[in-house]
Amino acid sequence: MCSMLKVFATVVFIVLVEGNFMRCHASQGETENERKDYKLPNNTSIEKYHLNLHTNIHLGNPFFSASVNIKIKVLEDMDMIELHSVNLNVSNIIVLRKRKTGIKYELDESKEIIKINLPLTKNETLELKIEYEGSFTDDFIIKEFESDFLLLSFQAIGFRTICPSRDEYGVKSTFEIEIEHDTSYNAISNSEVEATNEIDRNSVTKFFETKLIPKSSLAIFVSNLEPISLNDGVLYINIYGNQTEFYQYALERAIDIMKVSNSFFNTSHYISSFKVVALPSTVSMISTLNLMILNQHQITFQSEESTTMQKNKILRVFTRGIAQQYFGNALTMFQKSFLVEGLAMFFDYFFANKLKNENEIPDTFNINVLQPALETDSLLIAKPLTEMNEEKSDEIFEFRAQKTSSILRMFQNVYGEENFITLINDFISKYKFDSLTLEDFIIQFEDYNTFFTSWFMNTGYPLVTVSRKSSTHIKLTQRRFFLYNFENCSNELWKIPITYLTSNDDNDSNEIIWMNDKEKLIPIESDWFILNVNQIGFYRVNYHPESMWLQLIRVLKDDFKKIPILNRAALIDDAMNLAFAGKLSYETFFHLLTYLKHEDELIVWKSAHEILSFLDMMLSSDEKLYEQFKKFVSEIIDSIYEKYGNDVEENENFAAKEMRKIAIYWACKAEIKTCITFVNESVQNFENLDKDLKFVVLCNAIRISDVETFNEYFDKINEIIDENREQLIYALACSENDESLIKLIMTSSISDYDKRHVLIATTTNYKYGAMAVKKLFETYAIEFSKAESEFMLNKMTKRMWNKEWSNVINFLNALKDFEILTENEVITYNHMMNTTVDWLINNEEEISNWFDNYFKENYSTTELTKTETKTTTTQSTTTDNGNRLNFNFILVPFIFLIKYLL
Repeated sequence: MCSMLKVFATVVFIVLVEGNFMRCHASQGETENERKDYKLPNNTSIEKYHLNLHTNIHLGNPFFSASVNIKIKVLEDMDMIELHSVNLNVSNIIVLRKRKTGIKYELDESKEIIKINLPLTKNETLELKIEYEGSFTDDFIIKEFESDFLLLSFQAIGFRTICPSRDEYGVKSTFEIEIEHDTSYNAISNSEVEATNEIDRNSVTKFFETKLIPKSSLAIFVSNLEPISLNDGVLYINIYGNQTEFYQYALERAIDIMKVSNSFFNTSHYISSFKVVALPSTVSMISTLNLMILNQHQITFQSEESTTMQKNKILRVFTRGIAQQYFGNALTMFQKSFLVEGLAMFFDYFFANKLKNENEIPDTFNINVLQPALETDSLLIAKPLTEMNEEKSDEIFEFRAQKTSSILRMFQNVYGEENFITLINDFISKYKFDSLTLEDFIIQFEDYNTFFTSWFMNTGYPLVTVSRKSSTHIKLTQRRFFLYNFENCSNELWKIPITYLTSNDDNDSNEIIWMNDKEKLIPIESDWFILNVNQIGFYRVNYHPESMWLQLIRVLKDDFKKIPILNRAALIDDAMNLAFAGKLSYETFFHLLTYLKHEDELIVWKSAHEILSFLDMMLSSDEKLYEQFKKFVSEIIDSIYEKYGNDVEENENFAAKEMRKIAIYWACKAEIKTCITFVNESVQNFENLDKDLKFVVLCNAIRISDVETFNEYFDKINEIIDENREQLIYALACSENDESLIKLIMTSSISDYDKRHVLIATTTNYKYGAMAVKKLFETYAIEFSKAESEFMLNKMTKRMWNKEWSNVINFLNALKDFEILTENEVITYNHMMNTTVDWLINNEEEISNWFDNYFKENYSTTELTKTETKTTTTQSTTTDNGNRLNFNFILVPFIFLIKYLL
């Protein structure tokens, strides 16, 4: 789970943190006051902007003068043209060709538009020349390396602040850009440079006209930076930044990914050149046409200092950036943009998995994309993709992309990879640099209309329940899955591609059985079977009665490799969610976890890692339960910790290094003495510790040590390079001292980029972070912005699980007095805190009984089967009272910190 999804409802407010949390879709140079709702009349089409921009950015001067020629097609008779314009001083408007001057116009500041009085007839084409002056906002001016740079990017709206325009999301035009700047500076944009001329001791850089693109695909960068380049004779890439000596690995990986993408697309779609702007001040990654803007730490690599994980991060930066060149820049949608968002995420992972790399990085699509989407889409407030808000917030964007890419991946498995790629190529050829519709895409796959209709237009997704009909057949039943157990009145049906694996199969079954109705019979005679092979399908599976789960657990304990890796991870994820929904006993769920002592696959342990983190947080407030839990974790992690040990081996692959970090983390959490000793000794020789172990060692050392250790490393934040500084921030956030965490949050000697990581890391440190934030607000609330305040509150409220924390209404009312919270938000947060408290109250007896039984010498699966009906019945009673808790309320934000290990 790599992003944050906020969903508001009357009594529900959820925050889901994902790996790509830092993605920003608001344009630079855009304030809240500039986000006006006024839309221009749909009576013109702007075909082209020819923009001439004169800057003095080398002097740090924000003022500019400009002229723009706008080619306009008139769609209906009218007597006035309206354009968006913010803080621009227009001096002259001319109708070219007709040479009409003295045009009257007026500015409507409340709507941020300029009204030009001009009688026009339908189908007429004209060209306006507008001369004006303005001032770049602070967000457009980048102060780096003792110089001032200009970075113009318009991810939503914002073009209106530098050019009178029809500035609405999705509207496309061509752009011909000319930038005048000091001769010591250079300019880059999405197109290549056509010419550079000197005028009045300045340089004018003229770019070739772009294709038909939305303004969100446009960017301009003016600086005195010289790029580092890599050219293999066919492809080339330029990176602009100041740490050029650390970009060689990024250059090589970018070229590799361009080759991979070009191998799957027609030659007319090839990406032959790419530009990257890498700056320390950039908070968000922005991908525009042929030009990507990002924080420099995302692509720096030092062989002696950088971790293996950094290689993976660099890879993913470019797979996402290259994928967005096709889907989001070349292909765009005016409405229902979830399709291109999903295609971009699908090919992000597709390219990464096709790329041969030395680290043998496993396919993480299921745990990073599919499983988070399943969790979010199981809520009562879920909506169909076709009805979701089109506003491109981080939260909505990430979920839409996750669900859509999961559906596309499911379809690719049905349709076949080669056929799928062929049709995508045809699709790009037909609609490249054009605005497409959802119907355009569905028609491309004409035999599968009902498939896409059911998955795009239905709310949520199905739970497929499997039961044994006879010795020769099983019965499947589909029904919408809700994480909360309540009366399910949904009658929606999905067209589900069912895949299965049986005990008689040597390999994964390639047979696909379509389930179109509520029920389906399938002939299966084997002893055991698994549905949804490799969790390709976007649905959950339950086996009923629970004895069928126990049969699978026996297989896992006897020879877990009989079940595919991705299905082992899926069983854990499905079981946890089914237990929350009251459809599986916690007793069966915990019994499933016991097999993990034999498991050594990273993907499975990543899934288990999240579950254990949730339990660790929730059970820590009950002394007896927590001691039982730590003993349980000690048993299942001991053999894994022993296998991987504390020493990194030469030429070890990525998965082994990550497994060692997970093993060390949980071994120390379970207070295994050899792990505690290793951490305490290693932190004394920290500088010489293997680079891939530094974070997990320091995190545990700070967690179990005194304030002096925290202060020692806190003072080093600004002494180390970007990547290691980020690791240090997350390690410092492992502290269990609330005053230390407050000190970390309040530090002012770091960049905005690092500040955001401080907020994420600190507020995701479950109860200690919550206590720190509460103290912070009681003392410093007025010093935080509303965005920062909401962010920290969202994290804090997921950690209020002790009974004494449940009555915090006075604290919340105080925040309302500071105008940080509204009345409705106070009600929402109070509900969340009380709901969190209820989870342990409702489940502690069942969990405690299971631990008691587990540690008995004679505990067996037979004994579990005897209590199966009783525990399930009890669970349903509690959930019917509305107290079952979505573990995303608590688990996911905390996991962001834990997932830094991965």
